[in-house]
Amino acid sequence: MLGAEDPDGAHEDLDERPFHQEKVNRVPTKALLKPPKNPESMIADPDEDQELY
Repeated sequence: MLGAEDPDGAHEDLDERPFHQEKVNRVPTKALLKPPKNPESMIADPDEDQELY
């Protein structure tokens, strides 16, 4: 980006990387580990899967 306030310009690189990785990684991981227990939810629970079969 032009006109970065930091003379080094390294601040932007260090700042953007963790933010992007954490935000992208955290949301799906939490959703997969703790899926909602609603029967109408799009994510199927392992327990509900056994009931269907």
